[in-house]
Amino acid sequence: MVYPTRHLDTFSYSKCRAEQKVIAANGSKTKDGIHRLVTCALRPHFVFGPGDTHFMSQIINRAKRGELTHMIGEGHNVTDFTYIDNVVHAHILASSKLSSSTAVQGQVLFFFFPFLFRLFQKHTYKNKHLYVYVWG
Repeated sequence: MVYPTRHLDTFSYSKCRAEQKVIAANGSKTKDGIHRLVTCALRPHFVFGPGDTHFMSQIINRAKRGELTHMIGEGHNVTDFTYIDNVVHAHILASSKLSSSTAVQGQVLFFFFPFLFRLFQKHTYKNKHLYVYVWG
């Protein structure tokens, strides 16, 4: 994994350093000197869920009304928002694989669910400026 040398803010810097430390700790001996620590880092993108009364609800309502007029990038983005239950599920899966599979150990795992892409595709037919990619 390549990490940036400059960060936009201290929050980004602290997340980066914490992830580096977690990944570097993979395979190190625990305090008892017998066992080894197995780690991975999970990177959900923009987590939302129950109780979100601002950002997500505004996006959904605007999409339903066909009012979304901006896009980030050129419409080839492969990321989305992630529902909190999917984050919990990803933690459970990663935890179950850490002890039994080296495929996850020491890895940085990106994940998301294309919820908003599907919503936008369904509700933005009037908007000719919004590009949506949907995985089959």
